[in-house]
Amino acid sequence: MINESRQATRSEVFDIENATVQLESVSGDIEIRESTDGKCHIYIYADSENGRNLADDAEISVNGSRLSVRIRRKETSLKRFFNGRSGKVDIVLELPQTAALRINAVSADIELKDIVKSVDIHSVSGDVSVLRNPKTKCVIKTVSGDITTHTFSSCDYALRTISGDITVHVAPGLEIDVDSKSLSGDTESEIALSSGLDESVEHAETVTINATTVSGDIKIARN
Repeated sequence: MINESRQATRSEVFDIENATVQLESVSGDIEIRESTDGKCHIYIYADSENGRNLADDAEISVNGSRLSVRIRRKETSLKRFFNGRSGKVDIVLELPQTAALRINAVSADIELKDIVKSVDIHSVSGDVSVLRNPKTKCVIKTVSGDITTHTFSSCDYALRTISGDITVHVAPGLEIDVDSKSLSGDTESEIALSSGLDESVEHAETVTINATTVSGDIKIARN
């Protein structure tokens, strides 16, 4: 999703056990994947001079096990208008599987490629894609954007979007417990909602899905 052929404008690395990672970003795509050394890596890629200013001004801090990354605009909207471009930054986080992640994004496509402990995402505009489900819970709330998840083990989902579709892919052998509502859209499932259990598996793990969209479709599908 993110073009990494360019050199990162800024990068940081932290060795934090059982890290809780808080990311706030105003513009640009976000990608999360597993680190290879158990540390927390942050890579920020800028698209312009204004983007480089955003990267330079990013507030990155550690307090105990909490890692905070804040990317916020300091100039006024009028100044950005006269500058011609507001600039944006793309962010790659490499995190260990024990990390808990919370993201607040204004305008971003977000992709979670690998497993973390838990995820809590709040997005104003942009699609959210989870390629491998977190170990415990996955909370995603977006105003405008589609939500897509791929599930391979037990997970508790709380998925909300005002304008967008929700699709939850579930691997065979997992039981599902679904509570879904779409005010203006269709709800469909490739898995029987009355009994999502694969009878060939004696003790199937359960995926709990609580999904709501105001204007969009909800679909439960097989991986």
